[in-house]
Amino acid sequence: MLANLTTEGSEASYYEAVKLSSTQEAWARISTALLKIPFISDGGQKDGFLVKSLTGIWGGTSAVIAFVELVLLSLLGLLNNWGSSIARVAVLGVVIWLSFSLYYIYADLESFDNSSRKSAEIMFLFGYSVHVTGENSQSAVTFYNAILGLLWYVVAIPTIVNKLTRVRG
Repeated sequence: MLANLTTEGSEASYYEAVKLSSTQEAWARISTALLKIPFISDGGQKDGFLVKSLTGIWGGTSAVIAFVELVLLSLLGLLNNWGSSIARVAVLGVVIWLSFSLYYIYADLESFDNSSRKSAEIMFLFGYSVHVTGENSQSAVTFYNAILGLLWYVVAIPTIVNKLTRVRG
């Protein structure tokens, strides 16, 4: 269905299919991992305690990892409305940039010009700027500025590329 909606159908139905496909795959991985835990379903195995324990630990760990993946996927999907909203991603970028600019104004008592340049350089250059030094007292804040900038890239670039290159029937 998703492959068919790539070239036919409305934009809304395509992005809803992307959301459903992605989240349902994650739920399937969680369910599969939970079924591997012997206490929920031992699948007719007559193995010993050690084998069941290791299988249970592996199944539980796999379920937790799959759940974390589902949460992260849902959060990243929310940021760009599952690929359908370039505007939401753009607003998010401006909010990140302005938030750190305001912090740098408050923390460094700088002008808006200097603080906004600092925030943008750290965000867009992932910390490779003259503002990131070893003796910087705000190294944690600059790290978060760089990490949020990187996450913004992860969501923004594919969203823009997808919207510009998708051929519709």
